[in-house]
Amino acid sequence: GKLDKTFGSEGWVKIDTSGSDYASKVVVHNGQIYFGGYTNTAGNEMDFLVGKLTANGQRDTSYGINGVSITPIVEKEQLIDMAIQQDGKLVATGLLISERGDYDSVVVRYNQNGQLDSSFGQSGIVRMVDSSVNEYSTGVAVSSDGKIVITGYTYVSKSGTDRSSGGNFDQFVLRVNQNGQIDSSFGQAGKMTKDFGGDDFSQSVSLLGNQITTVGYNHLSNLS
Repeated sequence: GKLDKTFGSEGWVKIDTSGSDYASKVVVHNGQIYFGGYTNTAGNEMDFLVGKLTANGQRDTSYGINGVSITPIVEKEQLIDMAIQQDGKLVATGLLISERGDYDSVVVRYNQNGQLDSSFGQSGIVRMVDSSVNEYSTGVAVSSDGKIVITGYTYVSKSGTDRSSGGNFDQFVLRVNQNGQIDSSFGQAGKMTKDFGGDDFSQSVSLLGNQITTVGYNHLSNLS
Protein backbone atom coordinates (compact mmCIF):
# COMPACT_ATOMS: atom_id res chain seq x y z
CA GLY A 1 0.00 0.00 0.00
CA LYS A 2 2.98 2.35 -0.08
CA LEU A 3 3.39 4.93 -2.82
CA ASP A 4 5.28 3.64 -5.87
CA LYS A 5 8.17 6.10 -6.01
CA THR A 6 9.07 4.96 -9.54
CA PHE A 7 5.80 6.54 -10.72
CA GLY A 8 5.65 10.26 -11.48
CA SER A 9 7.04 12.35 -8.64
CA GLU A 10 7.45 10.11 -5.63
CA GLY A 11 4.37 8.09 -6.56
CA TRP A 12 1.95 10.76 -7.73
CA VAL A 13 1.34 13.01 -10.73
CA LYS A 14 -0.08 16.52 -10.72
CA ILE A 15 -1.95 17.71 -13.82
CA ASP A 16 -2.30 21.47 -13.97
CA THR A 17 -4.04 23.24 -16.85
CA SER A 18 -5.10 26.86 -17.10
CA GLY A 19 -8.20 26.23 -14.97
CA SER A 20 -9.30 24.26 -11.93
CA ASP A 21 -9.19 20.56 -12.83
CA TYR A 22 -11.36 17.75 -11.50
CA ALA A 23 -10.60 14.10 -12.31
CA SER A 24 -13.39 11.51 -12.08
CA LYS A 25 -12.14 8.43 -13.94
CA VAL A 26 -8.97 6.49 -14.70
CA VAL A 27 -8.56 3.57 -17.14
CA VAL A 28 -5.46 1.48 -17.84
CA HIS A 29 -5.11 0.09 -21.38
CA ASN A 30 -2.05 -1.71 -22.77
CA GLY A 31 0.11 -0.32 -19.99
CA GLN A 32 -0.95 3.28 -20.67
CA ILE A 33 -2.93 5.33 -18.15
CA TYR A 34 -5.89 7.43 -19.29
CA PHE A 35 -7.66 9.88 -17.01
CA GLY A 36 -10.74 12.01 -17.47
CA GLY A 37 -12.80 14.69 -15.80
CA TYR A 38 -13.41 18.35 -16.47
CA THR A 39 -11.69 21.68 -16.17
CA ASN A 40 -13.27 24.88 -14.89
CA THR A 41 -12.05 27.61 -17.21
CA ALA A 42 -12.48 31.38 -17.44
CA GLY A 43 -16.07 32.58 -17.19
CA ASN A 44 -17.00 29.59 -14.99
CA GLU A 45 -17.30 27.32 -18.00
CA MET A 46 -16.63 23.59 -17.58
CA ASP A 47 -15.08 21.53 -20.39
CA PHE A 48 -14.34 17.84 -20.88
CA LEU A 49 -10.75 16.95 -20.02
CA VAL A 50 -8.99 13.71 -20.99
CA GLY A 51 -5.33 12.87 -20.76
CA LYS A 52 -2.77 10.11 -21.07
CA LEU A 53 0.24 9.09 -18.99
CA THR A 54 2.96 6.58 -19.68
CA ALA A 55 3.39 3.59 -17.38
CA ASN A 56 5.96 5.50 -15.30
CA GLY A 57 3.66 8.48 -14.80
CA GLN A 58 5.00 10.89 -17.41
CA ARG A 59 2.69 12.85 -19.66
CA ASP A 60 2.40 11.27 -23.11
CA THR A 61 3.25 14.34 -25.17
CA SER A 62 1.96 12.65 -28.36
CA TYR A 63 -1.54 12.80 -26.90
CA GLY A 64 -3.58 16.01 -27.22
CA ILE A 65 -1.48 19.01 -26.17
CA ASN A 66 1.28 17.93 -23.80
CA GLY A 67 -0.73 14.85 -22.80
CA VAL A 68 -4.09 16.56 -22.26
CA SER A 69 -7.10 17.22 -24.51
CA ILE A 70 -9.78 19.75 -23.51
CA THR A 71 -13.14 19.77 -25.32
CA PRO A 72 -15.62 22.65 -25.02
CA ILE A 73 -19.12 21.68 -26.23
CA VAL A 74 -21.71 24.04 -24.71
CA GLU A 75 -21.59 26.32 -21.66
CA LYS A 76 -20.74 23.57 -19.17
CA GLU A 77 -19.83 19.91 -19.51
CA GLN A 78 -18.84 17.27 -16.98
CA LEU A 79 -17.15 14.01 -17.93
CA ILE A 80 -18.48 11.25 -15.69
CA ASP A 81 -17.21 7.98 -17.17
CA MET A 82 -15.05 6.69 -20.01
CA ALA A 83 -13.88 3.48 -21.66
CA ILE A 84 -11.17 2.47 -24.13
CA GLN A 85 -12.11 0.64 -27.32
CA GLN A 86 -10.08 -2.32 -28.54
CA ASP A 87 -8.48 -0.06 -31.17
CA GLY A 88 -7.32 2.39 -28.51
CA LYS A 89 -9.91 5.09 -29.11
CA LEU A 90 -11.32 6.67 -25.96
CA VAL A 91 -15.09 7.00 -25.46
CA ALA A 92 -16.31 9.44 -22.80
CA THR A 93 -19.77 10.26 -21.55
CA GLY A 94 -21.21 12.83 -19.20
CA LEU A 95 -23.45 15.85 -18.89
CA LEU A 96 -24.20 18.98 -20.86
CA ILE A 97 -25.49 21.78 -18.66
CA SER A 98 -27.18 24.78 -20.25
CA GLU A 99 -27.32 28.30 -18.83
CA ARG A 100 -30.93 27.73 -17.71
CA GLY A 101 -29.92 24.54 -15.86
CA ASP A 102 -31.12 21.87 -18.32
CA TYR A 103 -29.16 18.60 -18.37
CA ASP A 104 -28.53 16.41 -21.41
CA SER A 105 -26.31 13.41 -22.09
CA VAL A 106 -23.33 13.48 -24.41
CA VAL A 107 -20.88 10.92 -25.83
CA VAL A 108 -17.46 11.98 -27.15
CA ARG A 109 -14.89 9.81 -28.92
CA TYR A 110 -11.19 10.59 -29.23
CA ASN A 111 -8.61 9.10 -31.57
CA GLN A 112 -5.45 7.47 -30.23
CA ASN A 113 -3.69 10.85 -30.41
CA GLY A 114 -6.27 12.61 -28.22
CA GLN A 115 -7.94 14.47 -31.08
CA LEU A 116 -11.71 14.27 -31.62
CA ASP A 117 -12.71 11.38 -33.91
CA SER A 118 -14.41 13.05 -36.89
CA SER A 119 -15.87 9.69 -38.03
CA PHE A 120 -18.06 9.60 -34.92
CA GLY A 121 -21.28 11.61 -34.65
CA GLN A 122 -20.80 15.29 -35.44
CA SER A 123 -17.04 15.95 -35.39
CA GLY A 124 -16.57 13.37 -32.62
CA ILE A 125 -19.55 14.35 -30.49
CA VAL A 126 -23.05 12.88 -30.06
CA ARG A 127 -25.51 15.00 -28.11
CA MET A 128 -28.71 13.41 -26.80
CA VAL A 129 -30.96 16.41 -26.43
CA ASP A 130 -34.61 15.97 -25.44
CA SER A 131 -36.40 19.22 -24.67
CA SER A 132 -38.92 17.43 -22.44
CA VAL A 133 -36.54 15.74 -19.96
CA ASN A 134 -33.36 16.24 -18.00
CA GLU A 135 -31.00 13.34 -18.68
CA TYR A 136 -27.88 12.36 -16.77
CA SER A 137 -25.38 9.96 -18.35
CA THR A 138 -23.27 8.17 -15.73
CA GLY A 139 -21.69 5.07 -17.30
CA VAL A 140 -20.28 3.80 -20.59
CA ALA A 141 -19.04 0.45 -21.92
CA VAL A 142 -17.95 -0.73 -25.37
CA SER A 143 -19.01 -4.13 -26.71
CA SER A 144 -16.76 -6.47 -28.70
CA ASP A 145 -18.46 -5.36 -31.94
CA GLY A 146 -17.70 -1.71 -31.21
CA LYS A 147 -21.18 -0.61 -30.17
CA ILE A 148 -21.30 1.82 -27.28
CA VAL A 149 -23.68 1.33 -24.34
CA ILE A 150 -24.59 4.29 -22.15
CA THR A 151 -26.50 4.20 -18.89
CA GLY A 152 -27.81 6.85 -16.54
CA TYR A 153 -31.07 8.30 -15.36
CA THR A 154 -33.66 10.58 -16.85
CA TYR A 155 -36.15 12.92 -15.22
CA VAL A 156 -39.63 12.05 -16.46
CA SER A 157 -41.96 15.02 -16.21
CA LYS A 158 -45.61 14.46 -15.30
CA SER A 159 -46.62 16.84 -18.06
CA GLY A 160 -44.24 15.30 -20.59
CA THR A 161 -43.32 18.72 -21.93
CA ASP A 162 -41.84 20.74 -19.07
CA ARG A 163 -38.55 19.76 -17.44
CA SER A 164 -39.37 21.76 -14.33
CA SER A 165 -42.75 20.16 -13.58
CA GLY A 166 -43.22 17.37 -11.06
CA GLY A 167 -42.04 13.91 -12.02
CA ASN A 168 -39.56 11.18 -11.13
CA PHE A 169 -36.22 9.71 -12.18
CA ASP A 170 -36.03 6.51 -14.24
CA GLN A 171 -33.04 4.41 -15.25
CA PHE A 172 -32.10 4.32 -18.94
CA VAL A 173 -29.80 2.31 -21.19
CA LEU A 174 -28.92 3.64 -24.65
CA ARG A 175 -26.91 2.02 -27.43
CA VAL A 176 -24.94 3.82 -30.12
CA ASN A 177 -23.41 2.36 -33.28
CA GLN A 178 -19.72 2.68 -34.12
CA ASN A 179 -20.36 5.77 -36.24
CA GLY A 180 -22.27 7.56 -33.47
CA GLN A 181 -25.75 6.93 -34.82
CA ILE A 182 -28.35 5.73 -32.33
CA ASP A 183 -28.82 1.95 -32.68
CA SER A 184 -32.52 1.75 -33.58
CA SER A 185 -32.49 -2.06 -33.16
CA PHE A 186 -32.04 -1.63 -29.40
CA GLY A 187 -35.00 -1.02 -27.08
CA GLN A 188 -37.36 1.65 -28.37
CA ALA A 189 -35.54 3.76 -30.97
CA GLY A 190 -32.21 2.88 -29.37
CA LYS A 191 -33.15 3.43 -25.74
CA MET A 192 -34.64 1.44 -22.87
CA THR A 193 -36.13 3.23 -19.86
CA LYS A 194 -37.12 1.38 -16.68
CA ASP A 195 -39.20 2.57 -13.75
CA PHE A 196 -38.80 0.37 -10.66
CA GLY A 197 -41.07 2.62 -8.61
CA GLY A 198 -39.95 5.85 -6.99
CA ASP A 199 -36.70 7.35 -8.27
CA ASP A 200 -34.18 5.08 -10.03
CA PHE A 201 -30.53 6.06 -10.53
CA SER A 202 -28.27 3.89 -12.68
CA GLN A 203 -24.59 4.61 -11.97
CA SER A 204 -22.49 2.13 -13.93
CA VAL A 205 -22.71 -0.42 -16.77
CA SER A 206 -20.80 -3.60 -17.61
CA LEU A 207 -21.04 -5.97 -20.58
CA LEU A 208 -20.72 -9.75 -20.71
CA GLY A 209 -21.31 -11.02 -24.23
CA ASN A 210 -24.78 -9.83 -25.22
CA GLN A 211 -25.78 -9.18 -21.62
CA ILE A 212 -25.87 -5.66 -20.19
CA THR A 213 -25.63 -5.24 -16.42
CA THR A 214 -26.26 -1.92 -14.70
CA VAL A 215 -25.95 -0.99 -11.05
CA GLY A 216 -27.39 1.93 -9.13
CA TYR A 217 -29.92 2.65 -6.46
CA ASN A 218 -33.63 3.22 -5.96
CA HIS A 219 -35.24 5.84 -3.75
CA LEU A 220 -38.82 5.25 -2.65
CA SER A 221 -40.87 8.13 -1.34
CA ASN A 222 -44.42 8.61 -0.19
CA LEU A 223 -44.30 12.28 -1.06
CA SER A 224 -46.61 13.31 -3.91
